[in-house]
Amino acid sequence: MRGGLGLDLKKWEKLIETQKTTGSGELEEKKVVETFEQVLCKFVKKEAYGLVLGATEKELESYKELGYLNFVGINLEGSAKIQKMDMHDLRFSDKQFDVVIARTTMEHAFAPFLVFLEVRRVLKNKGYFVFTLQKFTRANWYFEHCFLVTSEYAKEVLPKLFAFKVLYFQEGRDEIIQVWKKDDSSNFMFCWPKKNSEDYNWIKNWFGKNEREEEIK
Repeated sequence: MRGGLGLDLKKWEKLIETQKTTGSGELEEKKVVETFEQVLCKFVKKEAYGLVLGATEKELESYKELGYLNFVGINLEGSAKIQKMDMHDLRFSDKQFDVVIARTTMEHAFAPFLVFLEVRRVLKNKGYFVFTLQKFTRANWYFEHCFLVTSEYAKEVLPKLFAFKVLYFQEGRDEIIQVWKKDDSSNFMFCWPKKNSEDYNWIKNWFGKNEREEEIK
């Protein structure tokens, strides 16, 4: 059965079923729902030098109200208070920031794994990445060409690929809040999983529109 947009609804239902998390036992699931601001304040010191991806002036002001006075914002349009820059190609030095923030931003990346690599590059050793990811759910199915993830991949696969340690994982109905800490291993090098493995196929799915369309037919 296919929906009005030509989607195979049975396949989507099967993928949605994979939303159940499979924790490793090392990470405590959060029972109490916390806001993004609460999570940020829990892990990041007020004097931290931070980068906000896809920032708005209102967002930067909200962080100032929390006591974060050293945050830099970027987006594709720029403004008097925000630098014009592509998050896929950050014009900052290596290991420059204590924290990188991406709130309701990653789903707009055309090549999200490039963004993850850039975030890792500009973060100092043991720096924090505080961000949200949109889940692959019935409510979000209309984000056909956006970066959506299942809970398992958000927690288990992505941080492993980019050598981050997951410090916090909060799963809501449609969104996941995470805090990653950069692994300061000097030997990190991004490597593709073995060709045609489950991880390889999943990653390939997000790198181009054509591959994405083939996956959902």
